[in-house]
Amino acid sequence: MKKLSALMYMFVAATVLFTSCGGDDETDPLAPTITTAQTDATVAPGDVVTLTVEVRQGDAKLSTLTVRESGAQIASDRLSINGEAASNSEASITSNSTVTIAITTPSTEGTFQYSVQIVDKDDVSANVEFTIVTKGASITSHAVKLIQTPTSGQNNEAFYSSSENVTYSYNTANADASIQSKIDFGYFYQTDAKLISPSEYSVASGNNDAKNEWTNLNTTMFVASSLDFANVTTTELQALDFTSGTSSTSALAVGDVVAFKTAAGVSGILTVTSLTPGFGQTDSIEIQVKLLD
Repeated sequence: MKKLSALMYMFVAATVLFTSCGGDDETDPLAPTITTAQTDATVAPGDVVTLTVEVRQGDAKLSTLTVRESGAQIASDRLSINGEAASNSEASITSNSTVTIAITTPSTEGTFQYSVQIVDKDDVSANVEFTIVTKGASITSHAVKLIQTPTSGQNNEAFYSSSENVTYSYNTANADASIQSKIDFGYFYQTDAKLISPSEYSVASGNNDAKNEWTNLNTTMFVASSLDFANVTTTELQALDFTSGTSSTSALAVGDVVAFKTAAGVSGILTVTSLTPGFGQTDSIEIQVKLLD
């Protein structure tokens, strides 16, 4: 009996030891995964940001997807998940699927942190995060700029880049296609003062005029404007209509206001602040430009 009791004791001890060692081999449950191509971005207030996320289950099937804006729920009229308004900022999802999320950003300017989280039926979660900055339209006001009359040597700075508020000579731009792509118009004087798109500009060649042959020939559209240059607003610049615009102006005079839209799609407005008429070496026009950002 004593031998039997001893054997029983050894069996129980071995069983306990085996069970304890076996516990060390257990692994954590495989978590779900979520990925997206969405990155941090800057948009206008009230813009809609649409993104897709790829969700994959781990050991357990997926249960819900939740979207948060700076830690808070998003109203259902500002959030849809797979085309449906999302109540309480969440929706049920299918494992191993692509989910489309549309977020209407706040109507105010600010910086907002967004998180998209998935949770499976074992309450294991994964999430992605990104930042959206909402920024309203603004106006950049450039300093007054003098643009020279072109001369036969083509060394006068008769061409203008509104993005830089910089002038270039024909020869400088002719040697560099990257400069050509920045130029929105050139100044020309024959019988009157004109601003002309590079695509329409003629350059002096001996006693004749030859078509501009740059590699990059932007077309800027112009319309005469009655806007108050000094007090123009973003709303007014946003409302500009270039349907009837032309690729050049004519008969410019001091005080004239002209709206324009560049080949890059930037709207702006300019006013003539000074004019020395003629086509001599020192003749010129001065303009001031405002751009809608």
